[in-house]
Amino acid sequence: MSMLRAIKIVLTLTCDESTRLVSLSLDADLSRSERLAVRVHAATCRSCRRYRRQLTLLRAFMDKADHVPTPTGSPRSPTLSADARQRIHDAMSD
Repeated sequence: MSMLRAIKIVLTLTCDESTRLVSLSLDADLSRSERLAVRVHAATCRSCRRYRRQLTLLRAFMDKADHVPTPTGSPRSPTLSADARQRIHDAMSD
């Protein structure tokens, strides 16, 4: 990427673009100019700083929740019990 394009990204980043990049950064590496653009934008935009903090906190809670055992001590199952499935089926059949 040319230096001029990198400078343009840094100086013209909108909130929509910033939030998209912040979301993307949780799962992928951003380029140097994208990281810089997000930092510069966040320095002047309280809403985008708040958005980044909220996403980071949510991600941390979700990571922690994956390791919390159920009250019975067994690991959480990603599927519903047969009883819960039947109750949902019955409720949808009404």
